Amino acid sequence: MDYTILVPYVVGTLFGLWLGFKAGVLKGTTATIDMLMISKFLLYKKLDDGEIMFIRPKESNEVVENQ
Repeated sequence: MDYTILVPYVVGTLFGLWLGFKAGVLKGTTATIDMLMISKFLLYKKLDDGEIMFIRPKESNEVVENQ
């Protein structure tokens, strides 16, 4: 049996699955966190430099923009 076509096919398929999985997990995670922030299940505040800081419930006495 000639493996010169089978090996690159398997390698390309595995690489495509790995790349697609990574992209899907990143996209799903980002969408979930954004949805939780919009629904006010995650407390957060924006810092002066534009970075978002999540607030733990025990620190919820701080003024946050999503309350």
